[in-house]
Amino acid sequence: MTALFSDAYLKFTHLYNQLQVREEDNSIRVPEKVIRCIWNDQLFCTPSLKTREGQNLEIIYPGYWNFGKGPDFTSATIKVNGKVYEGDVELHVYATDWNAHGHSRNPDFDNVILHVYMWQGRGKVHRPQGKQKDLPFRFEIKDYLTKGILELNGELDFENYPVLNHCNVGLCHQPLAQLSREKLTQVLNAAGEARVFTKMERFNDSIIIEGYEQTFYRGVAEAMGYPENKQTFQALADTLPLTELKSLVPEKIRKAERVLHTQALLFGFSGLMNNENKAGFRKLLPIWKACRDRVPRSPLTKKDWCFRAIRPANYPYRRLAGLAHLIGRHEKTGMFADFMGSYQKILTSSGGKIPDKKTLNSFNDFFCVATDDY
Repeated sequence: MTALFSDAYLKFTHLYNQLQVREEDNSIRVPEKVIRCIWNDQLFCTPSLKTREGQNLEIIYPGYWNFGKGPDFTSATIKVNGKVYEGDVELHVYATDWNAHGHSRNPDFDNVILHVYMWQGRGKVHRPQGKQKDLPFRFEIKDYLTKGILELNGELDFENYPVLNHCNVGLCHQPLAQLSREKLTQVLNAAGEARVFTKMERFNDSIIIEGYEQTFYRGVAEAMGYPENKQTFQALADTLPLTELKSLVPEKIRKAERVLHTQALLFGFSGLMNNENKAGFRKLLPIWKACRDRVPRSPLTKKDWCFRAIRPANYPYRRLAGLAHLIGRHEKTGMFADFMGSYQKILTSSGGKIPDKKTLNSFNDFFCVATDDY
């Protein structure tokens, strides 16, 4: 008995290693990703499903795991009391999370047809409102699980999700599945090379017209904006080119001060620093005010930047600060020149062979910079 209990307890503590305790009710929260994995693999008894209101529910297609903002699964198909509905699915630990997360006021969730949750939760639950009066339908999943949470935890590798379920396969799946391992490897290698060539063509004209450094600067800035602010970062790099940005930074000052000047120019030009009372801007505002008359009028305002569905660690503030550090680190020879130098060193050290994973991971250090408290 003791061994069995200890094993169950270890599984229990491993599953809830990311506990969140809510002070008002001291209830334990399951990580929401667990609910996503269960829905993705449809790990519940599907023949006898009922909505919260007692309607017959059939899952025809669970939808696609959504990596961006909006509902957790998109393009799902369900049948309720014999009628087919197509739309999105949102998953929560508690039914009350719908209101707590503000989905009723967010138009990205207007197409949700099914709200799935593990428990009803405490407190008053206001019915979610979709485009249509009766939508979304509500489904409490706990009573329909094929196995207990602990058993599911032992069978599923939650950390490496998402994985494709039997429904989420594309048109290429069937013909590719019939190929031998050798042929499939050839096809994937060819696809990878084609993608590289496509990306090369995208930068070709810019390199000819503007040079390698400006093209690389724009590319890095665009990558900093992934996924929601790519176009805004690109507009920033286009309207405040690297050569002009560098010319506005005084030469005879310490490196740390040069980084501050670069940050002031980027933040000021971005429109993110206007009327902001952030502590991190106190040193930057005087610098920006002193040189903004020498900078072309910026088309950007704070409204051009997206903050919704982005983790604070990935806010544009931090990305712009990081870009300034990159520019400062490579100001003598240039970001592109230093990048190619690092690349050549890797090729030389690997003897012309494909570098091992550890070497390739160390190459990522090129883009790692000190953090600023924004």
